[in-house]
Amino acid sequence: MIPSDLSIQPSAIPNTGEIPGAAKTDTLRREVPMQGNAVDAASPQADGWVEIDRSRFSYSKQQMTTSNLNAVARSIRAADKAMQEIGTQIDDMKSRLQTHVKNYPPFPPGSEERVKMLKSFSAFRKLIDELTIPPNDDKAVRILSAASPQSGDIGIVLERNGFAKTIRSQPVGTGPEGLDIPEFPSSASDEDFQFMIRKLDEAAATLETRRAGLQADAAGIFNSPGA
Repeated sequence: MIPSDLSIQPSAIPNTGEIPGAAKTDTLRREVPMQGNAVDAASPQADGWVEIDRSRFSYSKQQMTTSNLNAVARSIRAADKAMQEIGTQIDDMKSRLQTHVKNYPPFPPGSEERVKMLKSFSAFRKLIDELTIPPNDDKAVRILSAASPQSGDIGIVLERNGFAKTIRSQPVGTGPEGLDIPEFPSSASDEDFQFMIRKLDEAAATLETRRAGLQADAAGIFNSPGA
């Protein structure tokens, strides 16, 4: 779980560059790789910190403020909360699908009960995708969405000692780049339901892995080398 007190006190703030991606700072936005690829580095450090190649990266002379850091912390917590809710929704839908296929006599394709279940599953997929877009939090959206020109890693470049730390994108939407939860065919059979139950198991495992990745990144945000 992302700690609720994930923040930093002013006394702990080193002299740093601002967060790439903010409206007034565009220095490294395109130089921080997407999907968590490592920044060019001389040597990786603990907690995901890497030493920046000074020949390729420019440095901001502005200090990262407490509000900048706390904004990132809030976005991480929002993304983690969304992941938790997505996990709850997956577990609930899987249980409902299992109950549906165990019914005796079975519901035939095209029956009223099956049509209702398919509509419910469609609404479930829509909700999952909506949860990847927390309102008024573009950084959380960048964590939860697949990499694109509008989505990618949050890069926090620390001027102190020339180390960089990246919060990786962890896409958890229903698309193949996320949790890969496909739509049901309109005339779904019992075999289709069994297949979807397996897909939800896989989605839950992927979600767990990506949530753990976010938590690992968050754990080292404020532990820059030499701090």
